[in-house]
Order: sequence, then structure tokens, then C-alpha cells
Amino acid sequence: MSKYEPLGTYLAGQPGRRVALDFPAIEAVLRFPLPGSAHRYPAWWANEINGRHVQAHAWMDAGWRVDGIDLLKKEVVFARRGC
Repeated sequence: MSKYEPLGTYLAGQPGRRVALDFPAIEAVLRFPLPGSAHRYPAWWANEINGRHVQAHAWMDAGWRVDGIDLLKKEVVFARRGC
């Protein structure tokens, strides 16, 4: 189990097609702070299916993808895959 799996579980339980979460909300779901790279690099939020980024596997495996990231506002928009 990945330490980011709680985020995937949270997203899987959301009823809509899109969910906007700020970093504090994501950290509350995860119960730990996001790493510095999540705050600095949009690539940390890439929708990577094959690769080593366990955080991406958490939301992709749950049927979601990152649809937008605003590092200044510290906000991520997730969208259901295929929508």
C-alpha cells in the first residue's frame, strides 16, 4: 500500500466529475505534509501511469487524473478519467 493511497480512496468516494482541493485539504486526507517538490514542481502532479511516482498511481488507479495545478494558490483540480 502506498502512503498516498488515502488520497485515491478519498477521490474514489467523491460523487462529481471534478474535485478541487487545496494543499492543506490534501494533507488532511493524507495525514502528513506534502513534500517540497509537490509545492515547487508541476511535474510532481503529472498523470503518470507507468513509472515510479506512487502519488500519481494513487489518483490514477482510483479513476482520476490531475486536470489543473496552481502552485501559487496551492490548489489541484482532479477530474474523473475519461471525462
